[in-house]
Amino acid sequence: VHDMATVTPAAAPVEVNAVDATVLQKVNTAIKDIPGVKAEDVNGTLTLTGSTTSANARKVKESVDALKIGKYDNKITVK
Repeated sequence: VHDMATVTPAAAPVEVNAVDATVLQKVNTAIKDIPGVKAEDVNGTLTLTGSTTSANARKVKESVDALKIGKYDNKITVK
C-alpha cells in the first residue's frame, strides 16, 4: 500500500540557454579584422551587432557561415 497523502513533485529540468564559449571565441576570431562588428551572447542566442559596409557585412556572414555554428541572429547595420 502506497501512502498518497504526500506527493513530492518531480524537480523541473534546468534549461540553460547560453552560447558555448568556444563558439563565441571562434566567431570573434573570425570577425576580429572587421571593424565595428562584434559577436555576443544575447539571451542564449549568438548575435552579431554593429555597423559596417556592405562588403564587410558579406565577409562577416561568409566567415560565420563557414564555421557551421548553426543558427545565429545577424543584426549588423549596413552603412
